[in-house]
Amino acid sequence: MGTLLGAAYVFRILRYSFVEGGELGEFRRVPWSMEILALMLALASLLLGLVAEWPLSLLRVAGGAP
Repeated sequence: MGTLLGAAYVFRILRYSFVEGGELGEFRRVPWSMEILALMLALASLLLGLVAEWPLSLLRVAGGAP
């Protein structure tokens, strides 16, 4: 059931992606604050991936694992 529901959503997006004669939307630039926020989130995820041992050790201590 989940696969069918997921496929329905994917095909709906594909249908709207390739429909010819659709209206063109107006292009607007994203505000700098949103671009900086996205950059900060990307850098945080990269940093967390590089130093993953430190947060995991905190979780081990908090969980009481040896």
